[in-house]
Amino acid sequence: MARSLEGCYPWEDDWDTDPVDTRDGLTYLRTLDALERASGQNQPFFIAAGLQHPHTPYCIPKSFWDIYDPATIALSPAPLRPADTTFTYGKLENASDLAGFDDSRGGSVRNYGMPEWLERKLRHGYFASVSYVDYILGQWLDKLEELDMLDNTIIVLWGDHGYHLHDHGVWSKQTNYEFATRAPLYVYVPDRTEGSRQTNAIVEFVDIYPTLLELCGFEIPDRLQALSMMPLLENPNQKWKKAAVSQWRRAGHMGYAFRTEDFRYIRWYSEKDATMVFEELYDERDNLYEQENLAKRNIINLYWKNMQKWLKRILPMNVAGNFLNRNSIITHVTPINSDMKKRLYIYFLFVPFVTFSQPTLQIPLQQGEKIWSGAIKEGHKMPFEPGYSFDFYANNNWNQLQPVLLSNQGLVVWSEEPYRFTVTDAALIIDKNLGEVQHLRSEQNTLAGAARLAAEKFYPPSGKLPALSLFEKPQYNTWIELTYNQNQEDILKYARAIIANGLEPGVLMIDDTWQEDYGLWRFHPGRFPNPKAMMAELHEMGFEVMLWICPFVSADQWQLVQPLIRDKVVLMNKDKEHTTWENATNPAIIQWWNGYSALLDFTNPKAVTWFNNELDRLVKEFGVDGFKFDAGDMHFYPEYALSMEAATPNRHSERYAQFAFRFPLNEYRACWKLGNQPIAQRLHDKNHTWQDLGLLIPHMLTEGLVGYTFSCPDMIGGGNYISFLDIDTYEQDIVVRSAQCHALMPMMQFSVAPWRILDKENFDAIKKALEIRKRFTPKIMELTAHSARTGEPIIRSMAYQFPGQGYEYIDDQFMLGQEVLVAPVTTPDSTRMVVLPKGKWLSDEGKSYKGNRQITIDVPISRLPYFIKQ
Repeated sequence: MARSLEGCYPWEDDWDTDPVDTRDGLTYLRTLDALERASGQNQPFFIAAGLQHPHTPYCIPKSFWDIYDPATIALSPAPLRPADTTFTYGKLENASDLAGFDDSRGGSVRNYGMPEWLERKLRHGYFASVSYVDYILGQWLDKLEELDMLDNTIIVLWGDHGYHLHDHGVWSKQTNYEFATRAPLYVYVPDRTEGSRQTNAIVEFVDIYPTLLELCGFEIPDRLQALSMMPLLENPNQKWKKAAVSQWRRAGHMGYAFRTEDFRYIRWYSEKDATMVFEELYDERDNLYEQENLAKRNIINLYWKNMQKWLKRILPMNVAGNFLNRNSIITHVTPINSDMKKRLYIYFLFVPFVTFSQPTLQIPLQQGEKIWSGAIKEGHKMPFEPGYSFDFYANNNWNQLQPVLLSNQGLVVWSEEPYRFTVTDAALIIDKNLGEVQHLRSEQNTLAGAARLAAEKFYPPSGKLPALSLFEKPQYNTWIELTYNQNQEDILKYARAIIANGLEPGVLMIDDTWQEDYGLWRFHPGRFPNPKAMMAELHEMGFEVMLWICPFVSADQWQLVQPLIRDKVVLMNKDKEHTTWENATNPAIIQWWNGYSALLDFTNPKAVTWFNNELDRLVKEFGVDGFKFDAGDMHFYPEYALSMEAATPNRHSERYAQFAFRFPLNEYRACWKLGNQPIAQRLHDKNHTWQDLGLLIPHMLTEGLVGYTFSCPDMIGGGNYISFLDIDTYEQDIVVRSAQCHALMPMMQFSVAPWRILDKENFDAIKKALEIRKRFTPKIMELTAHSARTGEPIIRSMAYQFPGQGYEYIDDQFMLGQEVLVAPVTTPDSTRMVVLPKGKWLSDEGKSYKGNRQITIDVPISRLPYFIKQ
């Protein structure tokens, strides 16, 4: 399968395999199967099939590479960027599709560089991947013809974006230019599209939905800001849209692009003060590759006059007046009500206005004062540098949030509602606050003093713990080994292999797809012929069993969804401007990583009751011991989703986490304002890279600092399953070092089977780390109980434990309690530096060290360095 980009190539050109043995192969086969099933049902059907290629990595069968002669592959016709556009580009090395790529032959993409051999190789991979996709599409069309369905099936083929192949010095899609925003769109309608027709009309992907509605005989809602393309199918040459709109952010600026028939016009706004700072204009008639920015010529003035007329027609009047003044600063649009705010957001996503419910607050900072926050995913940036800003509103970034700020001089800032903060040299600036912001100082004037004061005042410890087994024994998760093929046979094999390979049974989490569907929380009868027997065998082996669960309800399950809609157990859709929860009739459909679904509304007591009943049934019927509560992220609660009680996205996330209180054996990844509660928190899935391994310690330290002390540092080796599909895509050292990092943290969780992917030396190193954890388990349990009583972190940063010694930026070692200094290895190096505070320290090797200095130690793969204060 695909090779990792970390230290090797983003392609596989000598893979002599079948076309179905790829990441897209599963979609290929499932679509063929879906067509077979649809052909026998004699009723309407809808199939959405998405292919990952031609995204990197280009890991496809060799036969498709062989279609092209590498010597004939041309380089980009436009590798240079237009003049005066530096800030509109990111570094090539930061392109998501080339992240981390570096090669000893000179293939580094740093500093915008890409040698010809590398560009040619990547373009070869892209072309081969397109041919591979073409092959799959051909197979699907052949199947439709074979099933005699081609004459009564509408087909829409589209790419979700364009792609820079080193054009403008960019690789991937993240720009506002033609290469990134123009994409293929084909529509096949039996009896209406005889022969091949092409149109130069400007259409947008939002137009697909009303087109399909009209073709299928449904009424098109008035609220849609899109056009059915049906008239173009009849007459491709008729007049159509004046422009298409796109948006992309870059380097603290938001850019908005308008593509008309002849021009592309782009405007850039500062995100600090909403001023218009830069314009771009490209003539698409004579300048195909957008190499000359015409904005500084007089032509911009003529073009702008024409553009004004169009903008006035599509914008609400009070917005258009501000926007059409090219030199104005767009500030608050007032008066404004919630309905108008919604309408502005839909019509014109790029109008930068905000409304503040509370005045801006400035809190002076003392000399040398540094700031930490409750944004777990930002832990590696703490303490923050001047200029850093973060908004707590709907911004948990796949992990926990706690609306608190702490300083190394005892400052505590707290609000029950979201707010934004900005760090400057002299002050903390608080704005966009939706509630009262409190700030106070601890008498101790330390980071630890601030953390203790915050816990005492705002999230006092409950005295309760999640299930002790989460701390006492290793956890095991079936995700990496089985991914979307959870099944009874392989789960039992995994559990038996744990014991057979000398590992201790503990908590076993069965991950996504054990169920029939989302919301249909029954074991899939095809993959789980006897779930009760499976549960009984797992219990007999010594495992406690958790099931993956989420708050989504599949829209495909109409018999399930219909009564939930009737009782408004799910979030409802704001269909029209005046739609309220009381008169809403349609569910809000939310996009998440597994597609589009309805979402339970836990402000509605009926939803809480329904979900509790489902969980209780699984416990009673199958003996399930607990649940892994996934999702709950704040961005899944958009403004168009109506709930029974008015609630911010943050509050919705908080409501979902309340189910933990009924099940001590629990795990959450998204949380809001629930510090020092008996909830097991897990870090967001980390990639299988050294870089992400280096994030474990700072993120875990942040968890403990702000009250999320009962935490797990993701899965050992990383939670990104793609890295483990092929033996060439992972590094054994990362798995071992990750296990060592987990070993003296509150919890440790396996997923990838170490006995499968590691050689004997490295597997023995894992076992040694487990032995160390077992030796320190009484200490960990003592600190866990202490944390439940006091809120004190189980693991602590050096700055927390040793204030005033300049340790604020040490984030690769930590304290387990007050006496044990742990220095895991999070780099590929065979040595590491350790900072020893004042006093005497006894190492894991039995050596005695005098503190108040830095030491460099050897760290062979089997060593987990730690030092005990004497």
